[in-house]
Amino acid sequence: MIPRPGLRHNVIANSMLASSFETYRLMSKPVARGASYIPGPLESQWRLGRRRMGFSLQCPPTPPPWAFTAPLDLSKWRWDPPKSLVDLFAPDLTHAPGTSLSFLAGSIKDSLGMRASSAQLAVDDTASAHLEEIEPLPTPTSPNQIAQFLEDVALFRTIAPEVDENTIIPLTEEISNKLYWHIFLGDLPPEDLPEAAEGIFKALDSRFVAMSDAADMESTKKAYQSQLLVPTSAIIRALSNSRVYPKDRLDTQFWFALGERFQLIPAGDDACNLLEPFISLVVHLTDTKIGRKTLLDIQLMRWMRKQFSLWAIPSTEVAYKQDARDDAMDWLRPKTSRMRQAWAIGRGLTVLMNSLGQKYRNRLVEKMTNWISGHLLRSPNVAENCELRYTWLATIAQVYSVGESDFIETACLLTAEKLNAPPLTGAEIGWLLLAQWHGRGLVGSCRLGGVYNYYREERRRFPDESAALTSFLKAVYDHNIIYTSPDSAVATYDVSEVPSREREEWSKTMVVLFQAETTTVWRLLTALGRVGDILVSLEAYTGPQNQGSVGKHFLENIAESGIGQYEAKIDIAELYNFELRRADADEFSPAVFEPVASKIVLSKDFPPDTIWRCLGLYSWMGKMLGFRGGFAEDRSHYSPFLYKVIRHRIIRRAATWFSRRPDLTYSQRYRHVYLCILLLKRRKDHRIPTSALKALYTVAVEDLKAGRWGRTRLLLHFCRLVGQTQGPEAERECRLAFSLWRRRLVRLQKLQEIDRHNRHVEEIQELETVVENTERTLMEKHCGISLGDTEAQETQQEEMWLAENQEVDEGDESWDLWPENVDNRWRP
Repeated sequence: MIPRPGLRHNVIANSMLASSFETYRLMSKPVARGASYIPGPLESQWRLGRRRMGFSLQCPPTPPPWAFTAPLDLSKWRWDPPKSLVDLFAPDLTHAPGTSLSFLAGSIKDSLGMRASSAQLAVDDTASAHLEEIEPLPTPTSPNQIAQFLEDVALFRTIAPEVDENTIIPLTEEISNKLYWHIFLGDLPPEDLPEAAEGIFKALDSRFVAMSDAADMESTKKAYQSQLLVPTSAIIRALSNSRVYPKDRLDTQFWFALGERFQLIPAGDDACNLLEPFISLVVHLTDTKIGRKTLLDIQLMRWMRKQFSLWAIPSTEVAYKQDARDDAMDWLRPKTSRMRQAWAIGRGLTVLMNSLGQKYRNRLVEKMTNWISGHLLRSPNVAENCELRYTWLATIAQVYSVGESDFIETACLLTAEKLNAPPLTGAEIGWLLLAQWHGRGLVGSCRLGGVYNYYREERRRFPDESAALTSFLKAVYDHNIIYTSPDSAVATYDVSEVPSREREEWSKTMVVLFQAETTTVWRLLTALGRVGDILVSLEAYTGPQNQGSVGKHFLENIAESGIGQYEAKIDIAELYNFELRRADADEFSPAVFEPVASKIVLSKDFPPDTIWRCLGLYSWMGKMLGFRGGFAEDRSHYSPFLYKVIRHRIIRRAATWFSRRPDLTYSQRYRHVYLCILLLKRRKDHRIPTSALKALYTVAVEDLKAGRWGRTRLLLHFCRLVGQTQGPEAERECRLAFSLWRRRLVRLQKLQEIDRHNRHVEEIQELETVVENTERTLMEKHCGISLGDTEAQETQQEEMWLAENQEVDEGDESWDLWPENVDNRWRP
């Protein structure tokens, strides 16, 4: 005897039967099955079908045949097939005899009756898209039915200009419905489809021409466009949903004509919902049938401009006010038509841009952005401009192919000062970033609802607009840490696998994800020139008006994700240390500044004491650096051990960096290097690292290396410091070394002066020689006097003078003092 299987035991041995039943369960609606999900023993075990149709990554694999111990007995199973669509929809399509719709009702019923088995597969088109391809059953196509349909189209074209407004609408809907089913079931040949579509469109055109003489031309045009939407929607949806219709056999002229009709339909929810299936059809055929520029560029841009013009009209649904802005910006569950249309257009642009190259994507987004920029520049209404700008940014934010850089560039173009629109608010930035993260995959669909609920609660508690950005970041952070497990993080957010050693601290993975998201916030604000908005939002959120609370780790993650924003990091650290930190709490983590400490110390844009502000060392060093009051109490002795290690490592490296900073004076470099040494001596062992002593030595001997005398006070200070650390013998040797260095500098300076004097004498002799040669040349050239005659005359005069002064007084004592080698004629 076979035992009765348990509740979780699979008893169906035929996998094909299970798969077929799952298809039936998804494709048929409850109303067609009598609103019952349990008609028999097979449907009561529908979970088996779901398991067996799933992928191996999402559900358990299919068990082997021997695992089914109790096969299903189908002999006792009786159930009625679902009702046909003719019985369901015939009462709505039946009209009284003699009316203008009776000729269409019968043909529609006949058309639906022929393919009832195939039509019931098309009831739920959304669910069928997720199933594997199923070959349709061969259906005999009656030529009489197609001929009758074409006659109906000709009759519709004849009577359309003559009927009234109340009659043309149901007529158009019924003929379009019949066209939909003929295309969907594949009954209408591709050769007859352009003729049938053109007949319906020509009928509506002729009616519009006939009614063009009416007094109210604007309402007539709107009615024509609304009527044009019905057959266009039927053709696009039928071609998109049909699995049997040969779309490749449709010629180029048909797609051109369909594109022309699509750009004429009125902008709105219905047209936006048609954009995705229409682009899917056109993109699939552009490579072989038509050019991208003609159909995708011109026609799509015309329709998009019409949609932008609709968005630029003042909205009557939700006023653009501060208190209602969050509801207006809710794209997760859109309450307004603008957000619904933006969501639908975003899906269509995603399909389009995935098939285009990077060059065409940028060109398409640039054209649409330029049109909106021109409208913002011309329109004087600020509220309308804000709505139009946000709606377009929300549209492209959810497009996966539009990268982060392209999105930020578009946001900067639409927030330029020349445009008649104020800057983006904190609420707008938050929603746009959330849409962009969702489009890039950083925020999964399962997280959207949670982040939205957190943010709505935050905005209810803190309605201040200046605190909206902090509320948004806090909602993202809290939802990351609290409501996400490591397994779902790996499966949903495409992050690396969480190691086993981090299972207890799995929040590290979500912290990395939050930092990646916050980096986008910093990049957007940097491009907009509004980096200070985060600090302003934090101050407003925690100020006396709102009295919100933010955690230290939340602020540290925000500061750490700001790449290159050193001043903003310092301001966030000081906000916490001065205003938000409790008396017994730890200070801001120095690990936030460790990666950028070298740039902060070596940068000319920051004063040299910036690094001490980063590390929170104020009161202890205030007197040495000239600070006056207003500094928090130094609690570095009570810091965690990890903070002390990181701070010690930063200060040890800062000593070397200060010795290399070129814009500081000699005294400033020496002072800050010595401050690093004093901070390093605060450890229990009071040891000074060798690298810090080398940095101080480099600054102390800078003048001596340059050949200058040096500063005696700083040299003696360095020798005393060496004596404190290395002993008195090292101090004496250091002083002796500096003394010898200075003596050598004195000796070198004397030699340099002698050498400089000799070079000067040589230069004078050379100059005299040049002057003599110049005089000789001038005298010979202009006076005609030979230099040899002049020298002879001078020699004769000297001899005569010597003859006159040969007699010398023997009693003159000056002769004894006069040197022997000097000419006697120069004696007194």
